[in-house]
Amino acid sequence: MFHVSRPAIVSRCKKLIEASRIMDRIYIRQVWSGNEALLRRLEADTSAAGREALQLFRIEMSAWSSLDLDSAFVEGVPPRPPEANYYPADMSKEEMEAWVNGLPEQEKKKAVGFFWTIRRGPTGNS
Repeated sequence: MFHVSRPAIVSRCKKLIEASRIMDRIYIRQVWSGNEALLRRLEADTSAAGREALQLFRIEMSAWSSLDLDSAFVEGVPPRPPEANYYPADMSKEEMEAWVNGLPEQEKKKAVGFFWTIRRGPTGNS
């Protein structure tokens, strides 16, 4: 059996908390492209309704309730995007599939992998 000092445990726990905060920010970006701006807006809203919406946002990590079939609980947000923020919101499934199928094999693996997001270029192409 080995012994780990209390300061070492506290230090490791702080690192885990730091890592979880980074993961939270990444997840918020992945859910919807408007999530970060919405979070800032909710943080600035000091009304009772604003504080309640912020609390729900922090639980759900978005403006949609997982308990209510992804219905929005913040006024003015669109329906939850099925593509999340992995590819452009205005890109249809068919357009995405056609684009991916036209890529070289190595790029195709990236496009459908877990660590890449798809964005349109300045000309509107992906």
